[in-house]
Amino acid sequence: MRKTAYLLLVLVFFAAAVITVFVVLTVDDPAEVPSAKPNLGTVDEVSEFLSDVVGLDLCNFTLVDCTPIYAEDMLYDFRTNYTVVMTTFGGLIHVEHRSYYVQYDESRLNVTCTLYNGTLASLSLTSQDKPVFSERQETEIVEQAKAILERYPSYIKKVYDDDGSYVGSMLEILKSINEPENITLGEISLQFFINGDSAVVTWTYYSSGVTVGGKNLSLSYRNGTFTSFSDTWRLYNRMEISKISAREAYDIALEAAQKLDFTVNWGNGSVITYEVPDLSNLRYSIDLYFLKQRASWHVIFYFNERVSHAVGAEAIVRGDSGEVSSYHVKLER
Repeated sequence: MRKTAYLLLVLVFFAAAVITVFVVLTVDDPAEVPSAKPNLGTVDEVSEFLSDVVGLDLCNFTLVDCTPIYAEDMLYDFRTNYTVVMTTFGGLIHVEHRSYYVQYDESRLNVTCTLYNGTLASLSLTSQDKPVFSERQETEIVEQAKAILERYPSYIKKVYDDDGSYVGSMLEILKSINEPENITLGEISLQFFINGDSAVVTWTYYSSGVTVGGKNLSLSYRNGTFTSFSDTWRLYNRMEISKISAREAYDIALEAAQKLDFTVNWGNGSVITYEVPDLSNLRYSIDLYFLKQRASWHVIFYFNERVSHAVGAEAIVRGDSGEVSSYHVKLER
């Protein structure tokens, strides 16, 4: 039986649904979330990464913590100049946004990073001049990425007492090419995004034909210089609690969303019922998110062209049972 939604009546509901905060970190037990060794402070962890992985010269320069100090579970939002409540994902994940700087002779390097339970999840550098490195840097994007991945496992072992084996698999894929090339091997998809003087290298989890965008490792460069890093892969590995795979979630969501139709009352006595197009070959996104202390899959199918006010169809699939919690059209914002 087709599911019918009266657009004018549910517009507010869908609009509210759009602003739901989705995250890739889902856990049953907070103890499962990896964290840095207790005796290693945050500034030390970031210093280790910048010097041992990125290759910055910190022997002659000091990393200074300039994160504003506020009440517990508060952080400072530099975009709005307001202090806001820290997101903790239902109290299971402690999120920290930290700021540092390195003062060189005539320039200053700004460092911002995000940590989940003390684990470095992302880091970015900004400076008017090039940072000072401890040794000569590679100039080609493939070789630059190789250098980072070759050093990263030692950092993971030292800071988190983890072997970082997933990085080795990523490095092997990278070693199989000599110039930027998108390639998928096993459960890892390597992609290069190059636009002018900017380049991004991303390794994303790929399983049974489904790409899970939230589980990835990414490196960014500008004018041949490292600018940012992010890694949710090892966090994801420790927090995988869904009993169904991404492929299974995709298939379940596709079956449900394909049944959709929706009715629009145009207010002049004209009522039109629309059916969603064939979703099986459309662009999609899929990821885990956290809702009421359980993992669910959020799948969105994007229409090639708008259907009335709808730009896609989406479904929520419970990770513990495979049950479809909800499915509806995705409205134009």
